[in-house]
Amino acid sequence: MGAWVERTISPEWMIGMGPALRISRVDEHRQEEQYYLASFPMQVSYDRRNDRMDPIHGFNIVSRVTPFVDVMDASTYFLKNEWTFTHYLTVAAMPSITLATRLHLGVMGGAGLIDIPADERFYAGGGGSIRGYAYQKVGPLDDDGKPIGGRSLTDWSMEVRKRINDRFGIVVFVDGGMAHETVYPDFSDAIQWGAGLGVRYFTPIGPLRLDVAAPINRRRDLDNSVQFYVSIGQAF
Repeated sequence: MGAWVERTISPEWMIGMGPALRISRVDEHRQEEQYYLASFPMQVSYDRRNDRMDPIHGFNIVSRVTPFVDVMDASTYFLKNEWTFTHYLTVAAMPSITLATRLHLGVMGGAGLIDIPADERFYAGGGGSIRGYAYQKVGPLDDDGKPIGGRSLTDWSMEVRKRINDRFGIVVFVDGGMAHETVYPDFSDAIQWGAGLGVRYFTPIGPLRLDVAAPINRRRDLDNSVQFYVSIGQAF
């Protein structure tokens, strides 16, 4: 439960904040932990995109900071910081070609990795992250190949979007990144890369998307040769 208040400062600037309390029971490695997390997320965004559902030029910056503390165990506390930057450039008007880029960074300080609830750690991999890999499978894994999550994150994408007509478009993309166990990104970790093609069907409420992606540096006995993703809206 919680509350969230947003205020528009100008057509570009928006701030939001609000308290929250979440009671959760996390089952990890056959051990069950109970958490009573109080948090107070704060977010600032600066939006210069021409369209929020399907932008072709402009940029958007979002910064979110969330302090957490377990009200039943004050020794469990951590601070989660995330930054997301997206940029859109119209390369050609006829036919319509857009270069879209995204950078997502995250750091988490305070409690150690195992003391942070698994559902609050950083993960990478999947349709909204690094395509070509299974959901949350880019980052620290346990001996059974299940994701552990990390305390920091590096995650980026680049797409070339071509509008064929009023209804259809095609996309070529490359994604990369990794979730890290360390507080700050450790670039000595092996970065995973994925690439693929996508089709967009444009509707009055936004594009429907189908992406097909493959891992570039596929990990033996862990990654499939191809992944399919279906969703509503552009990837970012």
